[in-house]
Amino acid sequence: MDKMIEVRYAGVVVGRTAIIRELDTRGLFLGITEPLPVGTAVVLRIGDKAGAEEVPGRVELVSEAQELSHAGMRVRFADPRAAVLFGTPVEAPPETEPVPEPYRAADPVVHNAEAAASPSVRDQAAPEAAIGASPTGHRRIVVDASADNARAAAAAASASAGEAPDAAESEGDLSGAVGGDKDRIPAPDPSAFGGEGGKKGRRNRRR
Repeated sequence: MDKMIEVRYAGVVVGRTAIIRELDTRGLFLGITEPLPVGTAVVLRIGDKAGAEEVPGRVELVSEAQELSHAGMRVRFADPRAAVLFGTPVEAPPETEPVPEPYRAADPVVHNAEAAASPSVRDQAAPEAAIGASPTGHRRIVVDASADNARAAAAAASASAGEAPDAAESEGDLSGAVGGDKDRIPAPDPSAFGGEGGKKGRRNRRR
Protein backbone atom coordinates (compact mmCIF):
# COMPACT_ATOMS: atom_id res chain seq x y z
CA MET A 1 0.00 0.00 0.00
CA ASP A 2 1.49 3.32 -1.05
CA LYS A 3 -0.91 5.63 0.73
CA MET A 4 0.01 7.44 3.91
CA ILE A 5 -1.87 6.36 7.01
CA GLU A 6 -2.60 8.89 9.72
CA VAL A 7 -2.84 7.74 13.29
CA ARG A 8 -5.32 9.84 15.24
CA TYR A 9 -5.90 9.85 18.96
CA ALA A 10 -8.78 11.88 20.45
CA GLY A 11 -9.16 13.68 17.11
CA VAL A 12 -5.50 14.70 16.95
CA VAL A 13 -2.94 13.34 14.50
CA VAL A 14 -0.17 11.72 16.56
CA GLY A 15 1.73 9.98 13.74
CA ARG A 16 1.97 9.14 10.04
CA THR A 17 3.39 6.07 8.35
CA ALA A 18 3.26 4.13 5.10
CA ILE A 19 4.83 0.99 6.53
CA ILE A 20 2.34 -1.82 6.98
CA ARG A 21 3.32 -5.30 8.05
CA GLU A 22 1.50 -8.43 9.13
CA LEU A 23 -1.87 -7.49 7.66
CA ASP A 24 -4.50 -10.07 8.47
CA THR A 25 -8.24 -10.22 9.00
CA ARG A 26 -7.83 -9.12 12.60
CA GLY A 27 -5.43 -6.16 12.36
CA LEU A 28 -2.08 -4.86 11.11
CA PHE A 29 1.31 -3.70 12.32
CA LEU A 30 2.24 -0.06 11.67
CA GLY A 31 5.89 0.98 11.57
CA ILE A 32 6.04 4.11 13.71
CA THR A 33 8.76 5.55 15.90
CA GLU A 34 6.45 6.72 18.68
CA PRO A 35 3.93 3.95 19.36
CA LEU A 36 1.05 4.52 21.75
CA PRO A 37 0.48 2.48 24.89
CA VAL A 38 -1.36 -0.83 24.73
CA GLY A 39 -5.12 -0.41 25.02
CA THR A 40 -5.22 3.06 23.45
CA ALA A 41 -8.20 3.63 21.15
CA VAL A 42 -7.07 5.08 17.80
CA VAL A 43 -8.48 5.90 14.38
CA LEU A 44 -6.53 5.02 11.22
CA ARG A 45 -7.23 7.43 8.36
CA ILE A 46 -6.27 6.12 4.92
CA GLY A 47 -4.93 9.03 2.84
CA ASP A 48 -5.11 12.73 3.49
CA LYS A 49 -7.94 13.62 1.13
CA ALA A 50 -11.42 14.61 2.19
CA GLY A 51 -13.72 11.68 2.57
CA ALA A 52 -10.87 9.26 3.24
CA GLU A 53 -11.74 6.05 5.02
CA GLU A 54 -11.38 6.03 8.78
CA VAL A 55 -10.93 2.73 10.56
CA PRO A 56 -11.28 2.64 14.34
CA GLY A 57 -9.16 0.21 16.29
CA ARG A 58 -7.20 -0.36 19.48
CA VAL A 59 -3.49 -0.83 20.17
CA GLU A 60 -2.84 -4.41 21.29
CA LEU A 61 0.96 -4.73 20.99
CA VAL A 62 3.89 -2.29 21.10
CA SER A 63 7.48 -2.70 19.90
CA GLU A 64 9.86 0.05 20.97
CA ALA A 65 13.13 0.16 19.07
CA GLN A 66 15.50 2.67 17.54
CA GLU A 67 15.24 1.14 14.07
CA LEU A 68 12.07 1.87 12.16
CA SER A 69 12.01 -1.64 10.76
CA HIS A 70 11.36 -2.98 14.25
CA ALA A 71 9.59 -0.11 16.00
CA GLY A 72 5.85 0.24 15.79
CA MET A 73 2.55 -1.02 17.13
CA ARG A 74 -0.09 -3.53 16.18
CA VAL A 75 -3.62 -2.19 15.87
CA ARG A 76 -6.62 -4.47 16.06
CA PHE A 77 -9.60 -3.46 13.93
CA ALA A 78 -12.90 -2.77 15.60
CA ASP A 79 -14.55 -4.33 12.51
CA PRO A 80 -12.55 -7.17 10.85
CA ARG A 81 -14.13 -6.35 7.47
CA ALA A 82 -12.05 -3.13 7.35
CA ALA A 83 -8.89 -5.17 6.68
CA VAL A 84 -9.52 -5.15 2.89
CA LEU A 85 -9.11 -1.35 2.85
CA PHE A 86 -5.38 -1.78 3.54
CA GLY A 87 -4.66 -4.56 1.04
CA THR A 88 -5.15 -8.28 0.75
CA PRO A 89 -5.19 -9.66 4.26
CA VAL A 90 -4.28 -13.20 5.25
CA GLU A 91 -6.48 -15.28 7.47
CA ALA A 92 -5.70 -14.56 11.08
CA PRO A 93 -4.78 -17.57 13.20
CA PRO A 94 -7.37 -18.65 15.72
CA GLU A 95 -7.00 -17.02 19.07
CA THR A 96 -6.02 -19.23 21.92
CA GLU A 97 -8.44 -18.94 24.76
CA PRO A 98 -6.84 -18.51 28.14
CA VAL A 99 -6.77 -21.74 30.09
CA PRO A 100 -8.73 -21.29 33.30
CA GLU A 101 -6.94 -22.15 36.47
CA PRO A 102 -7.89 -25.50 37.93
CA TYR A 103 -10.54 -25.29 40.58
CA ARG A 104 -9.12 -25.75 44.01
CA ALA A 105 -11.45 -26.42 46.85
CA ALA A 106 -10.88 -24.39 49.93
CA ASP A 107 -9.25 -26.19 52.80
CA PRO A 108 -11.82 -27.30 55.34
CA VAL A 109 -11.86 -25.25 58.48
CA VAL A 110 -11.22 -27.45 61.49
CA HIS A 111 -12.40 -25.91 64.70
CA ASN A 112 -10.22 -26.80 67.66
CA ALA A 113 -12.79 -27.43 70.36
CA GLU A 114 -10.14 -27.74 73.05
CA ALA A 115 -8.59 -24.39 72.16
CA ALA A 116 -11.98 -22.71 72.02
CA ALA A 117 -13.10 -24.14 75.36
CA SER A 118 -12.73 -22.05 78.49
CA PRO A 119 -10.01 -22.95 81.05
CA SER A 120 -12.61 -24.41 83.42
CA VAL A 121 -13.89 -26.77 80.72
CA ARG A 122 -10.34 -27.88 79.88
CA ASP A 123 -9.60 -28.51 83.57
CA GLN A 124 -12.72 -30.66 83.89
CA ALA A 125 -11.79 -32.60 80.77
CA ALA A 126 -8.26 -33.30 82.04
CA PRO A 127 -9.24 -36.08 84.55
CA GLU A 128 -11.27 -37.82 81.84
CA ALA A 129 -8.27 -37.77 79.53
CA ALA A 130 -6.13 -39.21 82.34
CA ILE A 131 -8.61 -42.06 82.81
CA GLY A 132 -8.46 -43.00 79.14
CA ALA A 133 -4.66 -42.85 79.18
CA SER A 134 -4.25 -45.35 82.05
CA PRO A 135 -1.58 -47.90 81.05
CA THR A 136 -3.20 -50.72 83.04
CA GLY A 137 -6.51 -50.39 81.27
CA HIS A 138 -8.41 -50.03 84.56
CA ARG A 139 -10.69 -47.11 85.03
CA ARG A 140 -9.33 -44.77 87.62
CA ILE A 141 -11.75 -42.74 89.68
CA VAL A 142 -10.62 -39.24 90.46
CA VAL A 143 -12.21 -37.82 93.60
CA ASP A 144 -12.45 -34.10 93.93
CA ALA A 145 -11.69 -33.35 97.62
CA SER A 146 -12.44 -29.66 97.29
CA ALA A 147 -16.06 -30.12 98.48
CA ASP A 148 -14.97 -32.17 101.55
CA ASN A 149 -12.33 -29.60 102.41
CA ALA A 150 -14.93 -26.85 102.18
CA ARG A 151 -17.29 -28.69 104.53
CA ALA A 152 -14.50 -29.38 107.04
CA ALA A 153 -13.49 -25.72 107.02
CA ALA A 154 -17.11 -24.66 107.60
CA ALA A 155 -17.44 -27.09 110.56
CA ALA A 156 -14.23 -25.81 112.12
CA ALA A 157 -15.43 -22.24 111.76
CA SER A 158 -18.75 -23.11 113.44
CA ALA A 159 -16.96 -24.85 116.34
CA SER A 160 -14.70 -21.88 116.89
CA ALA A 161 -17.70 -19.55 116.88
CA GLY A 162 -19.48 -21.76 119.51
CA GLU A 163 -16.51 -21.86 121.90
CA ALA A 164 -15.97 -18.14 121.85
CA PRO A 165 -19.22 -17.22 123.75
CA ASP A 166 -18.51 -19.88 126.44
CA ALA A 167 -15.09 -18.45 127.10
CA ALA A 168 -16.55 -14.97 127.22
CA GLU A 169 -19.23 -16.07 129.69
CA SER A 170 -16.63 -17.78 131.93
CA GLU A 171 -14.51 -14.68 131.92
CA GLY A 172 -17.59 -12.63 132.76
CA ASP A 173 -18.43 -14.91 135.73
CA LEU A 174 -14.93 -14.63 137.12
CA SER A 175 -14.89 -10.89 136.75
CA GLY A 176 -18.31 -10.73 138.44
CA ALA A 177 -17.11 -12.80 141.37
CA VAL A 178 -14.04 -10.70 141.89
CA GLY A 179 -15.97 -7.53 141.48
CA GLY A 180 -18.63 -8.73 144.08
CA ASP A 181 -16.09 -9.09 146.93
CA LYS A 182 -14.86 -5.58 146.31
CA ASP A 183 -18.35 -4.07 146.26
CA ARG A 184 -19.73 -6.02 149.28
CA ILE A 185 -20.58 -3.78 152.34
CA PRO A 186 -19.04 -5.13 155.64
CA ALA A 187 -21.33 -5.80 158.63
CA PRO A 188 -21.52 -2.95 161.14
CA ASP A 189 -19.63 -3.22 164.44
CA PRO A 190 -22.10 -2.97 167.43
CA SER A 191 -19.48 -1.33 169.59
CA ALA A 192 -19.36 1.58 167.22
CA PHE A 193 -22.89 2.57 168.16
CA GLY A 194 -23.79 4.26 171.52
CA GLY A 195 -26.92 3.83 173.73
CA GLU A 196 -28.43 0.49 174.46
CA GLY A 197 -26.27 -1.24 172.11
CA GLY A 198 -23.22 -0.04 174.04
CA LYS A 199 -24.60 -0.91 177.47
CA LYS A 200 -25.58 -4.41 176.49
CA GLY A 201 -22.16 -4.92 175.11
CA ARG A 202 -20.50 -3.84 178.33
CA ARG A 203 -22.91 -5.97 180.41
CA ASN A 204 -22.12 -9.00 178.38
CA ARG A 205 -18.42 -8.43 178.78
CA ARG A 206 -18.83 -8.21 182.59
CA ARG A 207 -20.59 -11.51 182.70
